[in-house]
Amino acid sequence: MHLGATTETRAALFEHLAKTNPATDQLIKQGSMQRKIWESEYDAVFENYARKFNKYATMWLESPAGIHFQEDVEKEVQTSFRQIFADL
Repeated sequence: MHLGATTETRAALFEHLAKTNPATDQLIKQGSMQRKIWESEYDAVFENYARKFNKYATMWLESPAGIHFQEDVEKEVQTSFRQIFADL
């Protein structure tokens, strides 16, 4: 399983990028060295992006603004549940 985009979306992106390369036939070929490098680098870039996103999201959630946001969400969830059960 790949991180981020679906296999189909990744393939479409790869093929779009490969069209600008003079060695397109070799690039697009499944199992080629270039295709394997693409998959490996895509994973590395996406993992780095996801790790940084999670780091900054966690930092924000631990900040006063993030804590206030979480409290507001919890209140909204509780209010929504009360409304749902009141309507039953």
